[in-house]
Amino acid sequence: LALARLSGLRPWRVVASPALRGRGFGQKALELLERHVRQPSKDGTPAFDWLGVSFGLTAPLFRFWSRAGYRPVVMSNTPNDQTGEMSIKMLLPVSAALERAL
Repeated sequence: LALARLSGLRPWRVVASPALRGRGFGQKALELLERHVRQPSKDGTPAFDWLGVSFGLTAPLFRFWSRAGYRPVVMSNTPNDQTGEMSIKMLLPVSAALERAL
């Protein structure tokens, strides 16, 4: 229930051309987003408590999001009918409130 009171933002996609993958462009985009999200609102409180992602679990995607500091919080127990992948949700805490809730 503590998580229900917190606010978050979900990056929809981080995509790089196959020729450019592995050069840090995606990580840099996430760093800029995180820096923006961590800025306090006008009243001094955090504007958001978390950044979250949901995706079909593959080793490269899990590595990418884990390296960016995201933590797994939920994983499906059945594969997706279309992709055969398990779905996973990961969160990046950006406030002390979420750190306490996790």
